[in-house]
Amino acid sequence: MMFKQLVFVALAISGTVAQTVDVQFYSEDSCDNVGASCNNLPSNDCCGSNDFLWTSISTDNWQNVAAGTEVRVHAPQNNNFCAIFLANIEEGECLISETPDIISGAAFINGSTRKRRGTAAATAAAAAAGNCTSTRPFDEYFYQPGDGFRYIIDAKDTTHSAAFSAATTTTAKAKYIMDNFDKKVAVKAPTKLVFVALSIAGIVAQTVDVQFYSEDNCDNVGATCNGLGSNVCCGSSNFLWTSISTLNWQNVAAGTEVRVHSLQNTNFCGVLITDIEEGECLVTETPDIISGAAFINGSTRKRRGTADAAAAVAASGNCTEYRSFDEYFYQPGDGFRYSIDAKDSTHSAAFDAADGLDAKAKYIMSNFDKKVAVKAPTKVVHSSA
Repeated sequence: MMFKQLVFVALAISGTVAQTVDVQFYSEDSCDNVGASCNNLPSNDCCGSNDFLWTSISTDNWQNVAAGTEVRVHAPQNNNFCAIFLANIEEGECLISETPDIISGAAFINGSTRKRRGTAAATAAAAAAGNCTSTRPFDEYFYQPGDGFRYIIDAKDTTHSAAFSAATTTTAKAKYIMDNFDKKVAVKAPTKLVFVALSIAGIVAQTVDVQFYSEDNCDNVGATCNGLGSNVCCGSSNFLWTSISTLNWQNVAAGTEVRVHSLQNTNFCGVLITDIEEGECLVTETPDIISGAAFINGSTRKRRGTADAAAAVAASGNCTEYRSFDEYFYQPGDGFRYSIDAKDSTHSAAFDAADGLDAKAKYIMSNFDKKVAVKAPTKVVHSSA
């Protein structure tokens, strides 16, 4: 009789084993660099944040999850970080969004059937699978520098969380983590890389490319922010520029402004200078004053340099995220732009260390990663800022 009772109890326990998944969100398109994790995420829970947007995502450590179950990747809407279904992901995959800074949350419904990515059936299946019954924040923030390890801080620790949020660039967040990590674990390499275009989910990201220049003719040494999303400020408190241009506006609402900023304390989008339209080269009469740029999709452009312009910007909302440059470049006037990866630590350190524009240009020309034709500006605009 005792044996039967023991067997009965064991079966009851095994029948209530939790179904959980670990999810990792990443700032870069390689499932690497700075990120956040949700550990032991149960079915019907959505984990994420309205304060951070990510470019790639991976999952591992699927425990007792039914065959065919999907982990759903989401974008935000109206402060709901699991509002818009983007795609689904399998265990061990690294899923990369072709549009940066769009992923906000993830969830799974145990037993819901996986459908082919990018189809109406996938979207319908996600909707039919049910809604999340609760939401939860990240468990950890981490940095993966490429040495095979993940360095981790506790996201639920108020000191760590405040410091991570206050760090305005990926580099600053990485530095904080490396100075204060609670633990270090080996990284599991993804089994497969999967690239997903966001249009498959029925939404299209609004992005702009921004170029900052050392000289007053949108030329010479500079830096770029590529695929800059709405409400994100890109720039640096370490460099000041004299002219700026924008191009490649993707799905941006008519009348939207790109706002040009100068430095205030360490906030590189602290003071509004003016705004700029697609294709323009905007030159400031005061050299070395531009530190950052941002746009709020749908905010109406006002005449430059007026109180109305400043009021319109203030009313349109604040940046929800800050990011650093994607590339440093040199335009020597031959019709091409020679670029190095600003997120490459070797390039970045060498660019910072080069004393003077000539030295920076020389380093770029000796080490450039790519060469692209320069698009001439449609108009040169001078600002009294």
